[in-house]
Amino acid sequence: MMQDIIKRKVKRMLDGRDPAHDFHHIMRVYKNAKLIGRREGTNMEILLLAVLLHDLVVYPKGSTKSSKSSDESADLAENILQSCGYSQDKINQVCYCIRVHSYSKRLVPASLEGRILQDADRLDALGAIGIARTFSIGGSEGRTFYNADDPSADPTGS
Repeated sequence: MMQDIIKRKVKRMLDGRDPAHDFHHIMRVYKNAKLIGRREGTNMEILLLAVLLHDLVVYPKGSTKSSKSSDESADLAENILQSCGYSQDKINQVCYCIRVHSYSKRLVPASLEGRILQDADRLDALGAIGIARTFSIGGSEGRTFYNADDPSADPTGS
């Protein structure tokens, strides 16, 4: 099955990636998207391909390139899907989902598949995994856990 080939390719591409956007993240989003997609009656092929390919390029949150991550991921996804023989219509649908899923773009996707990808990706930023991802990203960017000079760090206001 072509989707399994793409899954293996993505796993290789993300090997060594920071834990907030590694292959395990992709698979958590995949699992959530699959559950939501089945309940919503969406095009599962488009949805799951978009999930697998949605974070191929990730720039650090503080980078000026950060807002380009989803567009560059979509461009790379287009190349991968073309090499696998997908129709241009399917490629366009998958790439649309990837381009509009990003939290930082503040978009509401027009397609059901895009909305499900966006929701499933955001679900991975919640709970214990979300907290772990926050610390992972902060650590990779050299941030401290606490800054005594931050006015909001002192709850007493003194």
